[in-house]
Amino acid sequence: MVKVAVDDKLSLEKQSLLKLALNLACELSGSDGGSIMTVVGENLFMSAYKSSDPSVDSAGKIGITLKIGERVAGRCAQTGEPIIIVGDISKDSRFGALKKFHEIKSGASVPMKKGAQVVGVININRLMSAAPMSQDDVDVISIVGKNLAELI
Repeated sequence: MVKVAVDDKLSLEKQSLLKLALNLACELSGSDGGSIMTVVGENLFMSAYKSSDPSVDSAGKIGITLKIGERVAGRCAQTGEPIIIVGDISKDSRFGALKKFHEIKSGASVPMKKGAQVVGVININRLMSAAPMSQDDVDVISIVGKNLAELI
C-alpha cells in the first residue's frame, strides 16, 4: 500500500496540490516514492512524503528539516541543479560520507524554481526497480517542479 502524507498545517488546496504533484512525479518517473521539500529560511522542510514501503510512517516524515547545503536535497537546493544518484550513495564520491536511509537503487533531487529562485526540491527514488534514474526522468520532474513552484 502506497502512503502519501502532506503537511496538515497547509491549506486544503496546497495539500491537494502537493499530493497531486508528488504522485505525478513518481508515476512519470517510475519511482516507488519520494518527497517534496520546501524552502523555509535557510532550511528545507518536508512538506509531502510518499512511500511504497508499508513499514514507513509517511506522516512521521512531515516536518523533517535539513539545512540548505546538507545531504543530496540540500545540495540540490543550494546549487539549483538536479542531482542523480545511481546505486549505493556511499559509493558516490560526492556523497560517500552520508549514511543511507533506505536501500535506494536510484534517485534524483530536482529543484523547484520560480524564476531563478529555488523554492523547494522534489526527491524521487526507486527501491524496487534497478533501472537507473535518467536525465529524461529529471527533465520530466523539472516540468512538474516548475509548475508546482509557480503555484505554491
